[in-house]
Amino acid sequence: MPKEEQRRLSKLEITPYIVYWIAKVQDLQHEMSLLVLNGQLGKAPVKSPRNVLDIGTGTGIWALQFAKHNPSSQITGSDLSTIQRQHNEPNCSFIQHDAETDDWAFSQKFDYVHLRYIVTCFNDTKSVIQKAFDHMEPGGWIEFYDTTTELIRIDDTLTGTAVERWARLVDEGGKKIGRDFAKSLKYPVWCREVGFTDVTEEYFPLPSNPWTKDAKFKEIGRYSMNNQLGLVDSLSRFLRIAGLSEDEIEKLEAQTKQDIQNPDIHYCMALHISYARKPFIGEQTV
Repeated sequence: MPKEEQRRLSKLEITPYIVYWIAKVQDLQHEMSLLVLNGQLGKAPVKSPRNVLDIGTGTGIWALQFAKHNPSSQITGSDLSTIQRQHNEPNCSFIQHDAETDDWAFSQKFDYVHLRYIVTCFNDTKSVIQKAFDHMEPGGWIEFYDTTTELIRIDDTLTGTAVERWARLVDEGGKKIGRDFAKSLKYPVWCREVGFTDVTEEYFPLPSNPWTKDAKFKEIGRYSMNNQLGLVDSLSRFLRIAGLSEDEIEKLEAQTKQDIQNPDIHYCMALHISYARKPFIGEQTV
C-alpha cells in the first residue's frame, strides 16, 4: 500500500477493515520479498546490529521477523499510523513518527536503517536519507526496497494493452503534482551525495503474473499479480489528476485488472534494492 495513502489514513479513524486490508497487502509484499531474497530479510552485509530502525514499518511484519531472528538487536519500527500487530517480541517496539517532518529525538544511533515500499511516502526523500545518515553509527548500513510503475516488456504482448496505458497515465498524474514514481532510481545517488559509501544497486524482475515457466518466478508472479491489483485500487487519484473522468477511470481499471491476470500478456516490474554504508571516522572514501 502506498505510504501516501497511509498518511491520509493516519488522520482518519482506523477501522478493523482498514487494518485488515493494509495487513493483507503488506503481508503479500513481505512474502514476495522473501521469495526474491531466498528467505533473507535484507541484502546489506549487516553484522550483529545493536539498534535497528524500520521506517514506514506499517503492520511491523519485517521488524518483528528481524527481531525474532536477531534477539540481541533492539528494533524500532516507525510509522504514521499505529496499526502494528500485537506481539511478544521483547526487543521490538513501535512509535508513531513522521521520518520526514518530525524531529529525530532518538536517544540511540542506529546500525541499520531499513525502508521498504516508500516511493510515494515523502516529498523530500533525500532529506530523510540525510537524517538517517546523521543518526547512524559509523559503519552502519541503510537499505531500500522499492518498485516503479515502469513495465518491462518481454515481448510484443504488452503493446496496446490497458495496463500499459494505466501505467503511463499514473506516471503522468504523479508528475503533475511532483510525485516521481521512478524515484527509487535516485536513492543510490542521494546516498552518495549525503556521504554514504559502498553504495550498491541490485535489480530483480517481478513477473506480472504466473506466466513464466520457472517455478520460483511463477510463485513470485502470483504475489506480484495480487500486489499490482492492490495498486490499481489505491492509485486512482493519479488517473483523476491525469484528466480522466470517473467513468473512464472505472473502465480503465477494470480492463487493467483483466490484463494483470492475463497469462498471455508478458511483462515484468523491477524491484530495486539499494544499500550503502556510513563511513568510519577517518575513513578515506572515493
